[in-house]
Amino acid sequence: MAGYVLIVESDPELQRRIGDALREGRYELASEAEAKWAQRSIAVRAPDAVIVDTQLSDGDGFRLAEELRRDPDTRDAPIFFIASSHRGARSSSVSTNGTPHWPFHASTLWSRLSTLRGLGISSSAATS
Repeated sequence: MAGYVLIVESDPELQRRIGDALREGRYELASEAEAKWAQRSIAVRAPDAVIVDTQLSDGDGFRLAEELRRDPDTRDAPIFFIASSHRGARSSSVSTNGTPHWPFHASTLWSRLSTLRGLGISSSAATS
């Protein structure tokens, strides 16, 4: 496995598509639709990276990111915001690793993840 990634996305279809793209890169995944469930998931196992929707049904992804930065177990985990084209992303003071806009190619996400914290992917996954 290339690393453990938590996807926090309220849109089930987008959550599935992101998950499918990351599975191709051999990432181990967990997915949650709401911030409260993401926090519970993180309490069980801290992710190597987090992909979070900017607008969740129970709050916004920026608030969740701020909480992750305060937690010693997740403060160094790369955070990526997903801002769908039909949703606006506001600015945030939280240090993140980018805001790819959907749709994006799976290799774009793999590349960003692989350069952070040793979450590299195998060459065979990158070319498929």
